[in-house]
Amino acid sequence: MEDQRFYIYIYIYIYIYIYIYGGKVAHHSHNQATREQLTLIKCLEKSIKSYYHLDSSKGVRMAQELLQKKKEDTLSFIKTWEEKQKTKVDNKANKRLAINEERKNADQIDLEAEEKKIETKVEKHRHRELEKLKNKEAHSAKIIEDSKVRIEAKRNKGHLNVEKKADKFRNANTLPTKCFGMCVDE
Repeated sequence: MEDQRFYIYIYIYIYIYIYIYGGKVAHHSHNQATREQLTLIKCLEKSIKSYYHLDSSKGVRMAQELLQKKKEDTLSFIKTWEEKQKTKVDNKANKRLAINEERKNADQIDLEAEEKKIETKVEKHRHRELEKLKNKEAHSAKIIEDSKVRIEAKRNKGHLNVEKKADKFRNANTLPTKCFGMCVDE
């Protein structure tokens, strides 16, 4: 059985080789084949016919059936390979998408941390500025209070001076004089 397969496969491979590389060489029309190809085919046909006791049409039919089986096997293999390759591509794409998602999440966390840091800085700066404003307000209130105290002191001093002069005028029994420009009342 093994020998049969061996010779049939040899016949198929040679037939395919001649068909592809030597032009269309059908089983009965060898006019386009080279002398070496014709010799090879004749030798192979004789050995197969003598081994199987077949005529050439049955051998060709078997070869065609085997060729069809080989073609189906090849197509099946190609389909399996295609599915495998698609799965590999999908897995790589999914892996890259997962990496991108992780990177996005990490960037999001970093941005949130940076935002909190900025908020903390802004809050500290706000507190500092509010403290400065309160200090300015307190300083301004102190200056205004000091100013009020000085003005009140001047007012009291002025009132005392006026009262002294009024007492002087009363004691001297004189009227106060109007001054235009330079007036010295003592």
